[in-house]
Amino acid sequence: MAKCDSCNKMMDANNSITCTQASCTKGLHFACMNPSIKDDKEQRLTWKCPSCKVKEPRANRDNTPIRSSKDDGKGSSAENVTVRRGTQQQDKKQQQDFLASMREEILNTIRSELPKVVRTVISDELRPMNSLIKELEKSVQAMSGMYDSIKKEMDSQASQMQKLKEENLSLHESVNELHGRLSDLENDFSKQEQWARIKNIEVVGVPENNKESLSHIIGMLAEHTGVKVTSDDLVFVNRVQAKRAGGGRPRAIVAQFKERATKDTLLSAFKKCRSITTKDIGMDGDHRKIYINEHLTVKNKVLLSKTKDLAKEAGYKFVWSKNCRIYMRKSENSPFILITKESDLKSIVK
Repeated sequence: MAKCDSCNKMMDANNSITCTQASCTKGLHFACMNPSIKDDKEQRLTWKCPSCKVKEPRANRDNTPIRSSKDDGKGSSAENVTVRRGTQQQDKKQQQDFLASMREEILNTIRSELPKVVRTVISDELRPMNSLIKELEKSVQAMSGMYDSIKKEMDSQASQMQKLKEENLSLHESVNELHGRLSDLENDFSKQEQWARIKNIEVVGVPENNKESLSHIIGMLAEHTGVKVTSDDLVFVNRVQAKRAGGGRPRAIVAQFKERATKDTLLSAFKKCRSITTKDIGMDGDHRKIYINEHLTVKNKVLLSKTKDLAKEAGYKFVWSKNCRIYMRKSENSPFILITKESDLKSIVK
């Protein structure tokens, strides 16, 4: 099966026509003809392709009868010329066919060459873009490699971070455990330290004197409260320097008794006496108040001070220590509250 001489596509018998010249195999689709002869059966029987038509010799007009002016002596020579209409129409048709064939040839040439030209132009125009695309591809590949490397490094760091988090959590738990154990040890030490002072009293406010007898002072205080205490009842008695010295205040006197009961009796009697001054124990000079308390540790002294401050703010009337333990009570009929640490005070505020 032949191809259309115009569009170069395959033809079939229903939609195309083949040149009737014996040695020619060219043909056209009816759609590629202008005008189309699909419906003209007579022209289809004699149709020749534009190439074959061009090769045909032009019609010979030598046989055209011309009447001589001498034949009848009438009229001019122009009047005696007989022009055949059929020949003129045939020449005109041949010219139209020739122009049509030339048109078809030009169109065919354009159709066949235009794609090549277009491809060449497009190729020339796109060549710089192709180079740019290749450079972009290289850049993308390089960036992809960098991304893979960075991702790998980030994954490694994420793994290390996870391990560090787990280790940190483990360390945090260990620290909490150690903190709890340390807190327990501190509490145990504080209890032991306070227990070591269970037989002690602390006397505050007694002026110092180079010739003083501390055991005599303790005996005078005990005598004023109605309790008999001799030097044989004491393990030791001496003055201790306060952590924050200053203000001209005398150092406190700490006395330890051999028996706890003696200490408890003296403290109970002092609370009933309510007030003792330097005059009551025979000391000259300005009358100063003397206070006798349990010998608390520094930690418990701070806790006692904070308990007193809170009692004022919260309206608690009583704060005291007994057996080196701190208590507070809101009124005479209220239950007492044991204070062992600062968190106990926070719970009271809430």
